[in-house]
Amino acid sequence: MIYIEVKKDKWKELEHYHAEYIEETLPGRWKRFCEKTIPWTERTAVLCILENHGMINIKDKELQIPNIIRWCTSEDIHTLADETLEDLFDGLTFEISEEKKQNCVKHIRYILGYQNFSGSSRIKTKDGRPWSRETFMDEIGIKVCPYCNRQYITSYSVSPEGKRIRKTTTDTDHYYPVSKFPFLSMNIHNMVPSCQICNSRLKLDKVSCKRDAHLYPYMDPSSSLEFQIPFSDVPQLYAFSEEDIHICLKGSEGVEKRAEQSKKIFRLEEVYETHRDIVYRLKNEIRDYSREEYNKIFCENYTDLFGGYDRFIEVLHPFLAEDEKNTPLTKMKKDIYFYLKENCAVLY
Repeated sequence: MIYIEVKKDKWKELEHYHAEYIEETLPGRWKRFCEKTIPWTERTAVLCILENHGMINIKDKELQIPNIIRWCTSEDIHTLADETLEDLFDGLTFEISEEKKQNCVKHIRYILGYQNFSGSSRIKTKDGRPWSRETFMDEIGIKVCPYCNRQYITSYSVSPEGKRIRKTTTDTDHYYPVSKFPFLSMNIHNMVPSCQICNSRLKLDKVSCKRDAHLYPYMDPSSSLEFQIPFSDVPQLYAFSEEDIHICLKGSEGVEKRAEQSKKIFRLEEVYETHRDIVYRLKNEIRDYSREEYNKIFCENYTDLFGGYDRFIEVLHPFLAEDEKNTPLTKMKKDIYFYLKENCAVLY
């Protein structure tokens, strides 16, 4: 997993755009919901749930927009997620079927408006772009999926009818899935840029409660889950063929459970097996171009070519200077490089 660093000032700016968007768009959707013909039990349940969460005054059906904005902009999503889908209906004084419960969740998601959080909006960013899901993903400023670090997630521009429109290849993962946590469907701190594979094929709605949560890219450091190659001694390591290499991931102290969930949900060890060729080449380069070999070969024959061993290593391993947020597979390469360097110190 890759940590996504978003400065506090930047979060405040994004929260401001989002609050304006909620204030502008919510009343219209609320009016349309109130005019809908839906079963009495569903309507009554939705009204009671919204009132219990401070979102409406049930007597006059008036929206409590400041409270709704807090739900949509609060960074404390882990506290807000204490209430699961099952808890939503605890305060009702009448029975409601599972089918109608699911319909109520859909109504709540409609009212909050994630389905419409795309395309045009009168709320503009400081550079003139309409506030939308695509704009938010672009503003986060990450080019590679933070969950797998394998797939690019980038933005591009199109100009239909002379209008420049910004699009994105990014999926939006809801860290706490909207199917289980509908009140977090429009919280921007719950929206994580990701690739389609991680979001739509692997994760889906596997997180049904806080106990199931995986690493959170806006909070957990990249070191929370690190790549390693198990081996007993250096000679064994360098005797490995490409097929012998097993890439594994180890969670850091304090986040072991969530790190294990990240491995499990996104199938990280399984999908990274396809990159054994890169690790095989890297471990051989570390063996073949140790400081001793550099001194023996390059210092004797090409004294001024690199200006020193450190510069030579930078040229040999350009990924050491690359940003994990911008280049696929960089985290694996860095983790394995430093793991081997630490555990094969005799070569340095």
